[in-house]
Amino acid sequence: MPYAKETYALGLCDRCQHRYKLKELKYETTNFKRTNRRVCADCFDIDHEQFRLTKIRVADGFPLRDARPQIDTDQGYNWRDMFGNVTAPIYKMSCVGSVGRVTVTIT
Repeated sequence: MPYAKETYALGLCDRCQHRYKLKELKYETTNFKRTNRRVCADCFDIDHEQFRLTKIRVADGFPLRDARPQIDTDQGYNWRDMFGNVTAPIYKMSCVGSVGRVTVTIT
């Protein structure tokens, strides 16, 4: 059975409930699937790209069983002085500091 043309038909926006010509209303999409809701141009939202994440195939590598991090005490850095002697890295040095007095008044 053929349907009537939308040329003069009126419809309501499913969001704002304002009246528009039926051919001006657009179908809303959610997660790249067309829903049965028709909205006006002001209420129409483009389907966001974050919903596409379920469509992208991501292949992660397989994890290692009983993986252990590499233990390296000097992190691969050799600190040398001007004569070529290996010295201790900077991060093993300790520093001492002090701060003056602070008075806090709670009212």
